[in-house]
Amino acid sequence: MPWRYALALVKDLADDRATLSIISDGDHRLSRDQDIARLIAAVAEMK
Repeated sequence: MPWRYALALVKDLADDRATLSIISDGDHRLSRDQDIARLIAAVAEMK
C-alpha cells in the first residue's frame, strides 16, 4: 500500500492508539527474519 494512503487511513481511525510503521526496504510479504520479528513485537505490544 502506498505510504500516503496508509497515513490517511491512520489519521481517519477513531482510535488514537493507532500507529503506522513504514519499512522502506520491506517486500510485500514481510517475510525476512527482521520483518517477522517486528510483526511479532507489534502484536506483543497489543496485549
